[in-house]
Parts: sequence; structure tokens; C-alpha cells
Amino acid sequence: MAVLLQVLAGIISVFFTGYSVFFAVVFCGYFRRKKKFPEAAPKTRFAVLIAARNEEKVIGDLVDSLLKQRYPRELYDVVVIPNNCRDHTAQRARKHGAKVLECTVPVKSKGEVLQFAFSRLMKEKKYDAFCVFDADNVVDPGYLEAMNRAFCSGARIAQGYRESKNPGSSWVSGSYSIYFRMIAECVNRPRAAWGLPVFLGGTGWAVSSSCLDERGWETASIVEDCEYSLKCVLWGEEVAWVHDAITYDEQPVSFRQSFTQRRRWSSGMLQLLPRFAPQMLRGARAGKIISRLDALLSVSAPLIQVVSCVPSLLLGAAFLLDGGKAGGTALLFCVLIPFLMNILGTTLAAGFLACIGTGYRKGLYKGILTYWLFTLSWAWISCISLFRKTSAWKEIRHTEAVGSISEVLGKQPV
Repeated sequence: MAVLLQVLAGIISVFFTGYSVFFAVVFCGYFRRKKKFPEAAPKTRFAVLIAARNEEKVIGDLVDSLLKQRYPRELYDVVVIPNNCRDHTAQRARKHGAKVLECTVPVKSKGEVLQFAFSRLMKEKKYDAFCVFDADNVVDPGYLEAMNRAFCSGARIAQGYRESKNPGSSWVSGSYSIYFRMIAECVNRPRAAWGLPVFLGGTGWAVSSSCLDERGWETASIVEDCEYSLKCVLWGEEVAWVHDAITYDEQPVSFRQSFTQRRRWSSGMLQLLPRFAPQMLRGARAGKIISRLDALLSVSAPLIQVVSCVPSLLLGAAFLLDGGKAGGTALLFCVLIPFLMNILGTTLAAGFLACIGTGYRKGLYKGILTYWLFTLSWAWISCISLFRKTSAWKEIRHTEAVGSISEVLGKQPV
């Protein structure tokens, strides 16, 4: 029995090594030249949308950063959409100079808030594109300039660079900061270089009015960004990667907040997988195999995390079944030593990620030292989400107002 379990563990390990090799091929795209959009005169009329739920503490800094864009003020409006609020989010937004679009229909998720806002604002025929932010963000002064270049070059949907504004607050926020660096530098950037699908990342993205006119906006999950990205792959719509459109996002500080957020992400993707997998596979037979299988692998990440734990569990079972004899050696060489090597490798990779992109940020060492724990806990969260799914969007309270865009940029490396 022990030998059989070890063989099964080996087969599973080989399969996921193959997946890792695939990822390495994608990673090689990092060394390709970044795609740059040519300079363009300010032309795109933007509506900047902020879905806000009890965000009185942070909404002002975001609105201020948006009103300080290096972009003609007459070419964009900042629109806050308060929903299910019990505080003074709307009043604070107006005080800082934003327009407020009161949500007059019941909404349970960010996707539903955006659907309401798009349906109202599209009727005005006033805007060429819509940018979407979370209320806890602050935005680089050149964000709209960069997005204008992308849309003037023909982009219909675009995703910007998601950075963190509080990397040194805790080991959790530091780990998130490194994670989003990885998504930007080692996933989105190389995928754009190879022509593979880029996924929307929740905030700092934009969509053109022409795309909404043609495709609409309708999402039913608690991960509206991932769901719409999958639809884009099915439609053949390319999501442009705009490397220099930077958004600074406040990350959870406590593990409890992180658990709630990552559980929503994992559970949402696990629910999308059976819904979209048949369509992706049908599309693959129709001649779009690379892009669609890549997208399918991306949305399968939580399931992959769960299954990747199986070899260690099988070897542990073998160790118990044979009384701790032969299985003990297998456990040592196939589980414990690789686990320690994984910690070392993950820590070195985290150190690399902490120094690229926008550079090392003060306090980020906490994330470097604990990133292995962050990734390990995600596998555990995915296991829970597989067997106890959630369809509820739970509010993540922002516990610290990190500051204005000038303060955040002031914390950049000298």
C-alpha cells in the first residue's frame, strides 16, 4: 500500500512539474521588451468610477489623487457610487470634488454596482471609456495619460499596474505587495509580450464605451473581474497591459481580513471553473487552443493548489500505514527536504520581486521573510473553499488611511 501511494504521489508531482514548466515558459516573456503605446494627445473622455461601501475614511485621498492627474480636467469626471453605506461616504466624496451617483437598486456585489453605473452613464453618450477603482486606492498622476495612449492605439479593454500603498504595515500587507508585483511583472507583462490573455485585476482597469455597447456588462459571480476576463477570452477581446498606469492599493493588514478576501477569490474561481471550462474546451477545438487553455489554467489556480497538496498527504499516509519505517525515508526526501527548499526558493524569489518594478519599499522585508507562509496559507484557503463554497461578498474594512498620493510616492526608494 505504501509503495502504491508513493507511486501515485510521484505521478501527481510529475503532472504539476509540467505545469510549472509551462509557467516558466510564460515567465521567460519577462525578458522581452515591454510593449509601449506611442505618445498621443489627450483625447479620450473618461468616467472614473468608484464603487464605495462604507469608505468614508479613505475616499478623500483617492478623489484627490484623481483630480491631480496630468490630464485635461475637462476630459474626465470622477464618479463615486455609494452602495449599502452606513457612514458619510457620499458627503465626503462630494466635499473632495467628486460627483456622486446614488445606487437606487439593491446590489450584493461590486459587479452589480458597476452594471448599475454603466447602464446609467452609457445613456449620456458622454464618455469614450470608463476607469474602475476601489475606494481605498490612490492613483499615480500619469495614470489617465497612460490609459489615453492605450485607447488611442486601439485598445478596448486595459489593465494597469497594481501596486501597494502600505507594504510595511504587516507581514500580510507585505506579502500581498510581493504577490501583486508577481502578477504585474511575471504574469501580466510576459503574457502581454507573448500575446496570451491578460486578466482584469479588480482595480485600475478600463473599458471602452464601444466595447460595452457591443458586449455589455453582466457578471453573476463574486469575482466579477475574473468572470469578465474569461468572457473576453471567449469573445476574442484582448485586454491590453498598460505597465505605466499605476494604482496604489491598500492591502489587508491582518490575517483574518486576508482570509476573508482570499477565500472569496478562491471560492469565486472554483465556481467559475465548471461554468466556463466546457466553453473554453470547445473554443480550443475551434483553433484557439493556446489562449483558451492558458485562461483555463489561470482560473484553475485554486484547484491546482489543492491537488498539489495531495503528494505530501499520500506520503504522510504511507508513513503511517507502514509504521514509520520505509515511508519515513520517503517522507524525509520527498516532503520535508523539498518543503525546506521551497521555503528558501520562495524567499529568494520574493526578494527578487521586492526589488523590481517600482523598487524596494520601506518595510517590505516583512513580506520577503514570510511570503512562503502566505503562499502556503493560500493552499489551505483553497482547500476550505473547495468543500465550503461561499457566494457572499463580505466587506473588507480598511483600518488605516495610509495617506495621499504625494505621501505614498514619497515612500518610494530614493
